[in-house]
Amino acid sequence: MGASGRFPAGYGAWRRRWVSGFQLPHVELGIGLSVITLGLVIMLALRPPDAAVAADPASYAVGFVLATGLIHVAGIGIGLTIGNLLEGKVARDLGSLIAAAGVYFLIT
Repeated sequence: MGASGRFPAGYGAWRRRWVSGFQLPHVELGIGLSVITLGLVIMLALRPPDAAVAADPASYAVGFVLATGLIHVAGIGIGLTIGNLLEGKVARDLGSLIAAAGVYFLIT
């Protein structure tokens, strides 16, 4: 299966799990934090550095996969921590910021 077919196949597998009642906690919180981060990057007009050309594509791919995994693990840990702070009040307050970011994106 080519790269273009992997994403739809993976999405289909997760979709079947969700329909069957599988729950992944704090997904919305992770998405919300991603939206806030994106909004801050745009608001501050931050520009990423020029991408370096990988001397060894295999090493680049391994590093990319490992970094992505570590980001996900960190995100899950942060989500679990924030979800428990002040009986969920911190998460609810962040929800208001996410809503505000959505309104900002709609009106600008």
